[in-house]
Amino acid sequence: MPRPLKTVPRPPPKVQPDRLGVRVNLTLTPELVATLDRIQFRTGTGRATMLREMLEANIGTFTTMADALDLAAEKKLDAFSMLAQSLDDLQEQAGQMSLDIKRTRRRAMRQKKALPQ
Repeated sequence: MPRPLKTVPRPPPKVQPDRLGVRVNLTLTPELVATLDRIQFRTGTGRATMLREMLEANIGTFTTMADALDLAAEKKLDAFSMLAQSLDDLQEQAGQMSLDIKRTRRRAMRQKKALPQ
């Protein structure tokens, strides 16, 4: 019978003084790069900045997922409720983003109507 794997936390990475954080290398599919480039073209924001901001905006979700996975590794049933809460939080965030988009569109439509023809 195989031994259960023990999870050992990694030591915190050393941050170079001239950087915001730790450098991480990613390999992305061409489709994902093309999508990021389209966003970059419209926003003027670099790929790394976009990805970092998206990840930072969801740190709470990642933390909850990590906590739930820790509990699952310990065979605790609380893991299921934490994962469900994480999904609920994501759904709430998506709903808020949808409202923000609709609000922005309505504002743009009002401004367009106010322009002289």
